[in-house]
Amino acid sequence: MVNIENSKIDKIEYIGKTVLQHGRNNSRVYLMKLDPDSDKKNVIDYIDRLCVENRYGKSFAKIRSADYPLFFLAGYRLEAYIPSFFRNGDDCIFACKYYDSERSVFIETEAGEAVAALLSGGKTPAGRAGKPGGFEIRKADKSDAAPLADFYGIQFPNYPFPLSSAQYIAGTMNANVDYMIITDKGIITAAASAEKDLDELNAEMTDFAVSPEYRGYGLAGKLMNALEAYLKEGPVKTLYTIARLNSTAMNAVFKSSNYKYSGTLISNTNISTGIESMNVWYKHLS
Repeated sequence: MVNIENSKIDKIEYIGKTVLQHGRNNSRVYLMKLDPDSDKKNVIDYIDRLCVENRYGKSFAKIRSADYPLFFLAGYRLEAYIPSFFRNGDDCIFACKYYDSERSVFIETEAGEAVAALLSGGKTPAGRAGKPGGFEIRKADKSDAAPLADFYGIQFPNYPFPLSSAQYIAGTMNANVDYMIITDKGIITAAASAEKDLDELNAEMTDFAVSPEYRGYGLAGKLMNALEAYLKEGPVKTLYTIARLNSTAMNAVFKSSNYKYSGTLISNTNISTGIESMNVWYKHLS
């Protein structure tokens, strides 16, 4: 993990090998990685204290299914899952607890109906006719860190991680994050990343962004295909994403790429216009 001091960015905190993210930007605690050998009740109690003391609205935890009963007893409820997520074949559960009752109320009905229609076999959003020329798709390197940070800073005014920092992006490139970019005449027009957990052989497909004038040409799907082709050359076995519910087009990209929907995290993440609900999708690589 790479830490950047910024009051708008949530903090990364470690309890031994357990990793937490928390802060006012998302008004939540995110248990990103739970050390199997940790004192799990102590971790749960610490998250409770953080939420109460800081008046956070929510906590959510990415945990093994075997740990869920302990979290259930502490007030957490399952909102999404991924089977055979961990190296040893254990399932993953996304469990959530709400400290603000209003935060637990699902209000994005229209977006939810659009995704429901997509899942039931509805048509994917139509693409635009034709496409600009001059595209190049490639894996980013450290020389791309500054323009990539500028690109993300424009696309994501708010984000859980400091993607507008070239220092942060360059650091994550050293920490098992692969960025894929599409350029048009040398200018970045679309980008995405895969954050690999090589201990558990999975990767989060994330940070998808396309410049507004290039949307509708299928660039997100091209990034997805390029990242998957690259990851298939390594040890990663499972891919997943936490995608904006409000982006029907992005959900359609995952569905058309044979990812499986497995749940919705209510009022979970501050992306650009405020706190939004997020859909979990996953895919096992053959």
